[in-house]
Amino acid sequence: MAVRVKELRYARLFNFPGRYENERIELVFELDEHEDPKAAWARAYDMVHMLHEVGETIRRFKEIEDVAWDRVRHLEGSIEEAHRQIGRYTAEVEKWRARAEEERKEKHRISRATLCQLGDAEERLEEAKKKLAEYEKRQAWYRKMAERAEELGRELSKAMRDADFNKVQELRAHGQASL
Repeated sequence: MAVRVKELRYARLFNFPGRYENERIELVFELDEHEDPKAAWARAYDMVHMLHEVGETIRRFKEIEDVAWDRVRHLEGSIEEAHRQIGRYTAEVEKWRARAEEERKEKHRISRATLCQLGDAEERLEEAKKKLAEYEKRQAWYRKMAERAEELGRELSKAMRDADFNKVQELRAHGQASL
């Protein structure tokens, strides 16, 4: 007498390296009368591992998002400091320009010391402006990265809730290529 399998369960416990966490995923299949238990087991195995990989991808998107927003906030301080430096150097340039103009009116020439001070202040001002531009460029890049990771995580979660596994695979491939 042959034994017929009516229900198949497959579960796996996944550990997260470096963290004291794990994730248990279990699937239960009710088999049709003529369904092959080995084929059902293979589907369950593939699906459990795919679900884990998708969960890992969603967590990775969240980590990328968090790190990127952290960098955006950190760069905000650098941008504020660059603005303060630009203000100080602009005032210094104006001071030395005014002094040069006074010397030109009074002595009909500008001293070498004043010209050197003016040139130095102008160089520091230009350098501060370059730093500001670089910080703003980096901040915009991190902001874009954070927004993209957030969007991909949201789309991937929705595809999982909708059980749209073709969309899930597409988003995983696209996300890994773009982040």
